[in-house]
Amino acid sequence: MLLHARKIKEKLLGPEHLEMAELDYELAEVYDSQGSSQEAINYYLKAYKICKSKLGQNHPNTQISYKNLEMIYKENYPKEDFKQFLEEAMRD
Repeated sequence: MLLHARKIKEKLLGPEHLEMAELDYELAEVYDSQGSSQEAINYYLKAYKICKSKLGQNHPNTQISYKNLEMIYKENYPKEDFKQFLEEAMRD
């Protein structure tokens, strides 16, 4: 249901709209609760990128997105790899 809503909103609002970040964050939480860590990481990353772009690095929503992304990444991958992962992901 959320994936369907995301597709519709993306067509209406565009992929960089703040509402897309909210949906991506919700999808990340759903995937995380289901144990689908890689999908959760993907959606937390999308939410983080949008928040950082639209709200700036120091906005509370951007910081929350960053912390959740960092936490789930470090639960599943070597902790020391997170900064490199994020740097590479932000170049895309």
